[in-house]
Amino acid sequence: MKKILVSSMLFLAAHFSFGKDLNAADVPAIVKACVDSVYPKTPVIRWELESGRYEAWVKKKDNEVAVCVLPTGQVFSFIKSRKASDLPKAAQEFIKKTAKLEDVKEAEEVLYTRVNKTMYIVEYKGSITTFDDKGNFIRKEAGSGSGSGDEDVKKPEPVKAAPKKTPAQGKQ
Repeated sequence: MKKILVSSMLFLAAHFSFGKDLNAADVPAIVKACVDSVYPKTPVIRWELESGRYEAWVKKKDNEVAVCVLPTGQVFSFIKSRKASDLPKAAQEFIKKTAKLEDVKEAEEVLYTRVNKTMYIVEYKGSITTFDDKGNFIRKEAGSGSGSGDEDVKKPEPVKAAPKKTPAQGKQ
């Protein structure tokens, strides 16, 4: 399960910082066919390539939604743009500890189809924060933004090598 969560978080971090807009002509036919089966007769307003996965963004009611498709034509996830005020209450409270809801640059609800798990990914004050389906904090990492607030992002501790024993120490 940890591998799935880590993979999901890496994908989401890439989503916020490394996405590349695509022309429809650059999207494989198998991916387009998958999107057409999910959103029939709904025009794609934007194509993006994120970590080797294709995102087709469409307008549904007053919200942008996307289906993320693997190059094999399989659905990987569904994404919905969210307002900060639409996030679960626990996520809103977490954000309010260091920022205002108005500081949220982007918020998305992501449903991973393979594990049937929903997460919320929020970018604010230069960081990307991941919450579970109930709004409980999972992880915060430096994002692509340039705002302040990165000071509370935990940096990994360097790994210290064990001291090497000399042959004389090994005989004691």
